Amino acid sequence: MKVLISVDESEYAEAIAQFVIGHQWEADTEFTVMSVVEPLKVGNIMAVLPGPVLDEMTENRQENAEMVVENTVRTISQVISRDKIRKSIVEGSPSGEIMKEITITKPDMLLVGSHGRH
Repeated sequence: MKVLISVDESEYAEAIAQFVIGHQWEADTEFTVMSVVEPLKVGNIMAVLPGPVLDEMTENRQENAEMVVENTVRTISQVISRDKIRKSIVEGSPSGEIMKEITITKPDMLLVGSHGRH
C-alpha cells in the first residue's frame, strides 16, 4: 500500500501525523510526506516587493516546509520505520503538484490537511 501525505504549515500536519500513528497499516505500507511551497513571484501581489525581500521570504517558506515535513516524519517514525517514509518538498501550485505526485506514485490513499485559505 502507498500513502501520500500532503502537509502545510498548519496544525493539521500534526493531526494527520497523529492519525497515521494511531492507524493500523499493512506491513508493506510506504509513505510519502510532501509539502508544496507556493511561489511568490508569479501572479501574487507579493511580486511587487524587491527581489532580495522576495528571495528571503521564499527561503523562509522553503525552510518552514522542510521543518513541517521533518516534524511529520519524526512523529510518524515513532511507529513506522523511516526507511518506509519518503520526503518531498516541491515548489508550485499545491493542487497541481499533489496531482503530479498522485500521477507518478499512484498512492492508494491521500491524506491532506487544510490551512483554510482556499
